[in-house]
Amino acid sequence: MRNQTGDNGNRHNISRLLTFFESVNASSDYEADFSKCTSDRSLSHYQKALSWCKVFLRGNSFTAFAGSEVAVALLFPMEKVFESYIAAKMRRAVSPNVELLVQDARYSLFDRPTRAFSLRPDIVMTDGDGVIVMDTKWKVLSENVRNYGISQADMYQMYAYSKKYSAKKITLIYPQPGNFRGTDISFFSDDGVNVEVYFVDLLQPNESIARVLHD
Repeated sequence: MRNQTGDNGNRHNISRLLTFFESVNASSDYEADFSKCTSDRSLSHYQKALSWCKVFLRGNSFTAFAGSEVAVALLFPMEKVFESYIAAKMRRAVSPNVELLVQDARYSLFDRPTRAFSLRPDIVMTDGDGVIVMDTKWKVLSENVRNYGISQADMYQMYAYSKKYSAKKITLIYPQPGNFRGTDISFFSDDGVNVEVYFVDLLQPNESIARVLHD
């Protein structure tokens, strides 16, 4: 696990804990060991950790069930998961001569008298031909609502990216809706701002990412 995490803080904590548990033998019978853990006051500090150990060691699923056990939920901020996933896929797919930056913060909406309203696009790619700015959105679009459900605030954001980065291409990336019959979407402005909306099929992400990069 220490080699699997990319977070230095987690790696440090894992190394420290492994040192503490060097003299503790690995469990050969989880249920027997759990049965020895009483719920008295001396162990109250460890109840949450024990609950998580039971979930993972017993292979429990994160669904509601009947009984006296306390249900434990594992929640992730999916917009951050999707953003990181797409950035990682993009980094593997781009050619070596492309500079890819994640959460680039070089520009703000205003520069004087002080920088204000920072711009932080999810992905900025630069090659010999110019700059491509991408934002990921964890939202299911629909053909049955105005502008497919794309928020006006998101489009204002993309317009600002286009102007500040003098980008040759501006892209919004959404997960592929299961009932969406159309393909990718384009919006064009008379002052030269064009926004391309792409969908990534999470069952076939590599093909979707290749289309985003090469269209």
